[in-house]
Amino acid sequence: MNKTRSYLCRLAILLSVSACNFDNGPIFTIVEGTVKNRYTGQAMGMVRVSVRRYLYGAFGATRSDSVTSVLTDAAGHYRLTFEPSDKGEYLALVKSTENLYCLNTPPGSDGLEARRGVVNQLNFEVTPYKTVTINANSRKDGKTDIEFFFIVWDQKGNDFRGSFFSDSVKTRQQVAFTRTVKLLPNRYYRFVKLTANRVRLNSGNVEFRDETWHDMYRTVLYNDTTVINFQ
Repeated sequence: MNKTRSYLCRLAILLSVSACNFDNGPIFTIVEGTVKNRYTGQAMGMVRVSVRRYLYGAFGATRSDSVTSVLTDAAGHYRLTFEPSDKGEYLALVKSTENLYCLNTPPGSDGLEARRGVVNQLNFEVTPYKTVTINANSRKDGKTDIEFFFIVWDQKGNDFRGSFFSDSVKTRQQVAFTRTVKLLPNRYYRFVKLTANRVRLNSGNVEFRDETWHDMYRTVLYNDTTVINFQ
């Protein structure tokens, strides 16, 4: 009887430990969804979706570590599984490249939040860039500098400026070129030709004076062929 009782006690302890190990085992997080072209609805294959862990420190310091990544299949679908740490925030993201831009990443964030220990259904919308051709055959009108650039505004009204040509040789008064630039489609752009005189101050700094702006406003649509001509 004593042997039987001892055996049953040992068995109970073993089962208890096994149950504890099962309860405290790894808790996995799943992130899955699709990547599609926002403007056509087309599934986007061979797009890399990643999960990164973000750790936030004092004074705004941020560190991020790569956790896992995968390429979407032909149907635009992806699935990622990982064992999360109890520290930090996990974000799923499609990193914009020279050919593709992710449109639904929240402002001020790098990606979409992936909650621990559950199945996260996270879908991404992307778009290819639109190639815009810029032609120019322009004079500086006696000034030292000329620059061509565009300005675009985001949904919050913040502006972004991108330069695609400049020249600062005073003796070269005539400039002619053709450039192609990749821009986000279905947005309103301001294309600018700016001429100015560059003046070096006694302090050694440079100041631009007598600026003249020539503006062209254009909505760059997804299906249009856009050409901007400066004279």
